[in-house]
Amino acid sequence: MLIIMDIWRSMGFYAVLLFAGLVDIPEEVLESARLDGAFGLRLVRPIVLPMSFPVLMSSLIFSINGTLKAFDSIVALTNGGPGEHHLDTGDLARAAA
Repeated sequence: MLIIMDIWRSMGFYAVLLFAGLVDIPEEVLESARLDGAFGLRLVRPIVLPMSFPVLMSSLIFSINGTLKAFDSIVALTNGGPGEHHLDTGDLARAAA
């Protein structure tokens, strides 16, 4: 349930972020690749993925940051959970330090 809630809550943000990254790829680069015979996966893997790598890494960092701050959702859905099962990775890292 927590995974579904987190995906639902953040899906729009990541969709807009990735769409902006794809729109930012210059049309000239894609056109020259198509003229060289690149279509489908031959266009995506060597051209689109490397050019959208900064956006993908930003999305990954935002996702990790949001995951580490998910304590409020966990407590709200589990009502504190049994024992210490409601602790998230941020709490466990602070307890270990």
